[in-house]
Amino acid sequence: MRFVSTTRHPFDEYVRRPADEIRLAEAALLYAADEYPKLDPRIHFAFLDQAANRVAAMSAPTPMDQVEALRTILVDEERLVGVDLDDYHNPENSYLNRVIERRRGIPITLSTIWLDVAAALGWRMFGIGAPGHFLIRHMDLEHELYIDPFRAGLIHTEAEVRGMLAATLGGADRISPDALAPVDNLYILRRSLGNLYSCYLGRNDYPRTAVTLRRMVAVVPEEVVLRAELGRVLSLAGQFREAAEVLHAAQRYVLDEDEGRALSDVAQEVKRRMVELN
Repeated sequence: MRFVSTTRHPFDEYVRRPADEIRLAEAALLYAADEYPKLDPRIHFAFLDQAANRVAAMSAPTPMDQVEALRTILVDEERLVGVDLDDYHNPENSYLNRVIERRRGIPITLSTIWLDVAAALGWRMFGIGAPGHFLIRHMDLEHELYIDPFRAGLIHTEAEVRGMLAATLGGADRISPDALAPVDNLYILRRSLGNLYSCYLGRNDYPRTAVTLRRMVAVVPEEVVLRAELGRVLSLAGQFREAAEVLHAAQRYVLDEDEGRALSDVAQEVKRRMVELN
């Protein structure tokens, strides 16, 4: 695994372009190379491109036909389904190459495959960043229906999704107005990496957590809280000089007193940890 590079990471370069110019699968494979440096993306692009050709060959004229064609190829034939709950927090589920190889994934990585194939065919499908469970919506369907790649492409009505969210969040009043709004590819990458960050942090794997945070900062460079967390995690990994550099660079992005205070608190925490170890 590559933890530090003296040159700008290919993922970091790639996500500087506008969201609608990013191929989601390509970006996902670029960050997967941190963990799998021998990864050959051509293998996985070939799988996605062949899947798109097979879906196209089904001649799906209506939006619902298109959803069914995707389900036929990706679920019925390729067996791309959700992981068992006891494997949900396995980091492999957040790496697109491993999801394709294992034919198992979490909602957002399975959705990445559906969205990539749909985009190749010019179909207007978008990710829906519902809290706790990522979904897909076909914007040309007459009614607001939501596709769940994690559950074998099951289709939910808006009422059903809102019911699930209410149960998850503790009440319908806690569902934000934009909970079911379409999200762009930068949002999807930020959320995918966020899942990976949680997996590694939960295992106290600070070097890998720091690598993941670097990729997240590349997606949303203005997010001070992310930069502060990167500095904190680098210090936990014993990389104090890099932690100091990250926290110093974060100062230029501070917009208000709360962000400045948060950054200062982390800087003090890092200094205390460094003193304790010396």
